[in-house]
Formats: sequence, C-alpha cells, structure tokens
Amino acid sequence: MVTRVGGWLFRKRTAIPLPIVAALLLIPPTAVGARADWLPLAGVPVVLLGEWIRVWGVHHIGSVSRTRTERLGPLIDHGPFAMVRNPLYIGNILLWLGFSISARLLWLAPIVCVLLILEYHAIVRWEERLLESRMGDSYRNYLTRVPRWLPNLAGRSTSDHDAAFSWTQTVYSERGTLIAIAAGYLLLTLKSRLLSSVRANQPSGPQRPAKAGHYRRSVTARASGSATDTNSPPSGTDATPPLTCSISSRRDASAVRRAAARR
Repeated sequence: MVTRVGGWLFRKRTAIPLPIVAALLLIPPTAVGARADWLPLAGVPVVLLGEWIRVWGVHHIGSVSRTRTERLGPLIDHGPFAMVRNPLYIGNILLWLGFSISARLLWLAPIVCVLLILEYHAIVRWEERLLESRMGDSYRNYLTRVPRWLPNLAGRSTSDHDAAFSWTQTVYSERGTLIAIAAGYLLLTLKSRLLSSVRANQPSGPQRPAKAGHYRRSVTARASGSATDTNSPPSGTDATPPLTCSISSRRDASAVRRAAARR
C-alpha cells in the first residue's frame, strides 16, 4: 500500500507542495511585533542550506533527479549520496521549513515537516523497491552501507566515479528551483507590505462619542455663567433690588395716614 501510494506521489511530486505555497501566501502571519521582525531573515539560512544540499546532490546525480518516469541512471554513491541516500529530499524539507519561518508562520513549520517526511517516506519506499528490482545486489549493498535519512558524515564512496555535471550544468539544471526561491521571497515581501498597508489604514481604536448628559451640563453651565454676568450689579453699588425700596415707601405712607386719622 505504501509503495503504491509512493509511486503515485513520485509522479505528482511537483504539484504536491502547492497547498503549502497557498498556506504561506494566504495565511496572515501569527508572529507579529518587534520580536518577530527577525523571522523573515532567520528563515533565509535554512533555505540556503537546503538549496546548497540540493545543488551538491544535482552536481553528482545529474538531470536524472528531475525525471517523472521510471527511467533510471547509474547507481550514485559519491558526493552527498555517500552519506545519505536521499539528500535531495532532505534539501526540499529544509527549503519549505525555511519558507515557513520567513513567512512568520512558526506553527506551520512542524506541520510542513511532518507532511513532507510522510510524503517522501512513501516515495523512497517505492524508489527503493524499484531500484532493488533493477540493480540487484549492488543496490542492496548500498542500502546496507548508507542510511536513508540520518547522514553518516564519515561515509565514503566505493566507486571511482566523480560528479556527473560541471558546475555550470548543475546551475542550469537547478535553475527552476533557484527561480522558485527568488519568486517565493518576492511574493512574501509583497504579502508583508500589503498587510502593513492594510493595518496602517485601519483606525487605531473606536471613537468614543460625547455623552449627552455631559453636553447638557456644559451648555447649562455656560448659560448660567452668561446670566450671572449680565445681572450682576456693578462693583461698589447697592445690590438691593429696586422692588424692596418701593414696598418700604408704601408702608411709611400708610403709617402717616393712620396717625393723621387718630388726631
């Protein structure tokens, strides 16, 4: 079952990372703020390491690494293939891991690693079965000497063969991946600038409307102040209203009339 799935994945492996590409470009970064500003740069060394492993592997295996058919080249056990059987797939995992970091999606990085490891494990199982059936004992001997995933840095080639490609041919064969890396970082930069522009155009916070009661009190206070200023007597004058003086005069006149009547 695993080998059958691996054969299908082998033929479709160019399109399989497309969901990862969509996630990197469409999901907003979850790590934001000053502490996350270093993440886009932190992912670059991981991407460069992955691509360096790929270039080194392509330099030794040649263009047969890009085939989508069951066409096989000679058994390669020199260069990185003397240390680990699948250096190109390891390089791919590092590439996508670095892009996840540069996209500020740290939670996505382990998910990408697990998915790619499962995918490549199925592909490798299918490849090993095919290579063993066609190469026989030479490949079985290679399987016993070289680990599948964890590199043996002390591994050495048992053949006298050297790199299949010159460095010029290597770069030309790897041009598609190099262009994809440059395009990926260009798109991540555009995504970052677009999100920054959207955040800058958003209001900093909801506007608080003035309270109606506070507005009425302010108007009343201003009106009261104006009335007090208008009706206040001038400084140094008697503040007794004229009506009080009029009432006192009437009372005095009434008292005089009552006194005259008694006489």
